[in-house]
Amino acid sequence: MVEASWLPIDSFFGDTFVAYLDICGFKNMMREIENEKAVNTLNAFFRTVYEGATTSQEICCIAVSDCAIAFVGKRQSEGPTIACMNSCSTDNDLARLNSMLEFVRHVSESMIDQGVAISGSIAYGSLQFMKKYEGERTVKALFLGQAYLEAYNDFENCRPKLRPGQIRIAKTIKMKELLNSSKGEGNDLSLVKSGPGGYYFYWMSDDIQARSEIDHKISYFYKEKAFDALISVLKDYSSLSRKARQEREKI
Repeated sequence: MVEASWLPIDSFFGDTFVAYLDICGFKNMMREIENEKAVNTLNAFFRTVYEGATTSQEICCIAVSDCAIAFVGKRQSEGPTIACMNSCSTDNDLARLNSMLEFVRHVSESMIDQGVAISGSIAYGSLQFMKKYEGERTVKALFLGQAYLEAYNDFENCRPKLRPGQIRIAKTIKMKELLNSSKGEGNDLSLVKSGPGGYYFYWMSDDIQARSEIDHKISYFYKEKAFDALISVLKDYSSLSRKARQEREKI
């Protein structure tokens, strides 16, 4: 298990992208008498989130139990401490969105390799993150702002309900303008497509022609409660996508 603390993240005030990510089926894992899978899944999730955040220059993230909250900000390294400043590291909103998508893709791909699907929502807007210390062993942190509330509300309440493996971006005027202004060539923005209730990030495949087939299989296996088959679909497409990406990088 990765022993990584989120306490070094400084308070943040500003407009940015926020992602709310959740481990699919974690509650069922916890109901098992032998919940070794739940423990192993949490260990893998924490490790993956930590790796994704530390290898990025923009992503700040807090992982709590089976969910993670990530946002894009400027990071400065001071020894072991990583601080999030009040302004984002780049003025280019498209670049910041792409940084978030790269992080989400990393988490999704790494977890599906473990046989676990991640679903989540991304939103843009104001964010206030304030850390508060209370006592030697007690810590409190406060998340406020439009971006966090929209990401959480989209994940919990918006319809259609997200299926395992699906990542939805809240459809706002700002997001529409951003995506319309980008050709999305050569980065993760090309994997975003408009769909029911918002935009969907197809992290598992960069094959545009395969998207309808992926949607159909996810919906079918979810309806049939064939979750192992659904995981296999995501894993197969993700593996093919990574192989294709590696071949392009060799050229």
